[in-house]
Amino acid sequence: MLLVMVLVGLAPKAIMAQTMITVSDDTVCAGGTVTIIATGSDEYAWSSTNGSVDTIAGASVVGTTSNSDSTTLFQVIGTDTATMISDTIDITIWNYVPLIDFMANSDAVNNAVCIDNTTANLTVSGGDASYVYTWQPTATLDTNMGTAVVAVPTSNTTYQVTGVDTFGCSKTRNVTVNINTIYPLLTGSVAPNMICEGETVTLSASGASEYTWSPAATIVNPNASSTSATPTTTTTYKAIGSTLGCKDTLEVTVQVTPQPSMSLTQSSGGAAICLDEVDVLSVIGGGFVQFVWQFPNSQVTTSDSTLTVSPNETSSILVTGTDTSGCTNQTSITVNVDTTCGTLTPIGIDEHISLEKGMNAYVNGANGEIVLQMNNVLAGKYEVRLFNIIGNLMYSNKVSKGTEDATYRLPFNQPSGIYILNVSSDTESLSRRLVK
Repeated sequence: MLLVMVLVGLAPKAIMAQTMITVSDDTVCAGGTVTIIATGSDEYAWSSTNGSVDTIAGASVVGTTSNSDSTTLFQVIGTDTATMISDTIDITIWNYVPLIDFMANSDAVNNAVCIDNTTANLTVSGGDASYVYTWQPTATLDTNMGTAVVAVPTSNTTYQVTGVDTFGCSKTRNVTVNINTIYPLLTGSVAPNMICEGETVTLSASGASEYTWSPAATIVNPNASSTSATPTTTTTYKAIGSTLGCKDTLEVTVQVTPQPSMSLTQSSGGAAICLDEVDVLSVIGGGFVQFVWQFPNSQVTTSDSTLTVSPNETSSILVTGTDTSGCTNQTSITVNVDTTCGTLTPIGIDEHISLEKGMNAYVNGANGEIVLQMNNVLAGKYEVRLFNIIGNLMYSNKVSKGTEDATYRLPFNQPSGIYILNVSSDTESLSRRLVK
């Protein structure tokens, strides 16, 4: 206890009040209380500039200190009723304010748990290792002491944790755990549900406020209601939807067709061929039903896995195969050409001009026909002529083309070799070299 005595000098021809005070402590926790007792006078008037007192009159008061200031000032005026002489005493109390604050937390989503499992882990963050924490109400806690407790409330409950430091000062924090009784109803889809290896699907779910998709390895954003995924094998995705702690689940399956295997061989073995020689390209594996052969300046679509080529110069050829499931694979090969050997007798204009004009042609050996494609070519009547490599006319016919792109299938029963297909009208002439 701190005893504070104040003696005031005597005024002429009068006896002044002689007031003494006793305080319970001169240092208390911020927002704490102190008891102050005054003696030596007949009447007392109490006040505080930054704290509070429980009464303004009487010989003793209970003062409450400031929550923020480092000191609290209390004042008492003691009066001698016989002489009506008063004296004033100021009392300064030091406030101890803990420097480290703390928070109460819950692992429940939005501080809510589901009625079927009301367990929530409550923890303290911040503070100091020396603090002693006490929790209440204790009825639904596994323990009432420590920085972490487990709560199993039976109704919406606000838990209070009080931390006490080494000076005996305390702070109190609250955390509320609410109980949700409404379950989400989750719906979802995957589109498309059948893909080829390497393709992407969209996973969608609705009916909840939060989502978790798994397995997460092939998912772009596992916590989105709608996200994309790229499974490498047939995969069942599971979505967990949560609303205020209550959950629902759904599953969607993506059927993944493996990429067909593909390799490409050539009869030349990669050796250079002469201008009048051919290289036979063959696709191995895959079960393909369609092939797109991409040349430097054109492309040809066939159902045959073999294509005979005789380019004018060394060329890289890319082939894309499509199987019965619509899945594709592609590979490329280089046909090397020695332009110093062999001969080539062109008929009509250069074949590169015909490609720019929109004419493509290839030999479908399996069906014994020439497939002639005329795209972006003016409508009209065209004469189609086939020459062998030395310029002999082997075939002649006429076709009428409308305004739409057209494909013509022309009989072709000639022996293997190099041929020139010439298509001409009154205004233009287009030529294409063919190899069988």
